[in-house]
Amino acid sequence: VGEGAVLGQGRLAARGLAGIDHRAVPRRQGRRRPCYPLLGFAVGSEKAMPLTTEIYNTLLDLILGDDHDSSISATVYLALFNTEPVDGDLSGEISTSGTGYGRVAIDNNNTNWTPATAGVKANANAIAFGDPSGDWGAVNFWGLCSASSSGVLYGYGGVSPSISLGTGDDPVEFRAGDLIFVKGD
Repeated sequence: VGEGAVLGQGRLAARGLAGIDHRAVPRRQGRRRPCYPLLGFAVGSEKAMPLTTEIYNTLLDLILGDDHDSSISATVYLALFNTEPVDGDLSGEISTSGTGYGRVAIDNNNTNWTPATAGVKANANAIAFGDPSGDWGAVNFWGLCSASSSGVLYGYGGVSPSISLGTGDDPVEFRAGDLIFVKGD
């Protein structure tokens, strides 16, 4: 997010909008204030225009699927976390050292991601991790990232109930429709 952005610091990045140029803003009553009318954001006491489900569908399709924006990876990576990856903090990801854990690569296309409908987008196929060869600890969250290690976190969700994995346990598998992205409030 560029200098001077005042909106909830994590909101813009979490919605993949970090590239917005906020410097050219309209004047209102002699004051300059950031304004994002297309996205429904407002600053201060002004009310935000809510986005329609159709716009959310379009935004979700610009992140995952055949119509993804060129700034989004052609391959996305499913990661597992012990702790919640708040504001893109990947430090709670399961260790790759001696555990057999690694992110799972997923082609970012409509074969692997359903078209967004009613503000919801989900994985179209089952996605499985490899067999644990060490302690993975309690798996509490999943996340979708831009790279096989580090990278940008596009979004995440909870694993409920959480599962504890170690050597010899069955691998984690998400069935089609388990990874769901929905419009926010």
